[in-house]
Amino acid sequence: MLEKNNFLPVAEGEILQKCIDAYGKEAQIDIAIEEMSELIKALIKERRAIRRNDQDARYKATMNIAEEMSDVIIMITQLGLIFKNHEKVQDFIKFKLKREEDRIKEIEVSK
Repeated sequence: MLEKNNFLPVAEGEILQKCIDAYGKEAQIDIAIEEMSELIKALIKERRAIRRNDQDARYKATMNIAEEMSDVIIMITQLGLIFKNHEKVQDFIKFKLKREEDRIKEIEVSK
């Protein structure tokens, strides 16, 4: 069950708040930046594996992408707790998804 002001289930949100309290906001923001860069690196490795047609490397990269995505989601949730902006983020998500939906409809109409 998701709490209104959290991206993850309530219990995980409580653990993440404890992380912020224990390590500090600045340290957790730095880790968020680090985790996002690790996801970028994992995505690049997967693209290289595709170009080389290296199935083993692609599988490893795909597993790494899943792991790094989980780290980023955790850190994004912590950023929401730090900046207390979950509701505003949700508003932006709704706005941007609606905008994309409208763009797709325009493309479908023009086909």
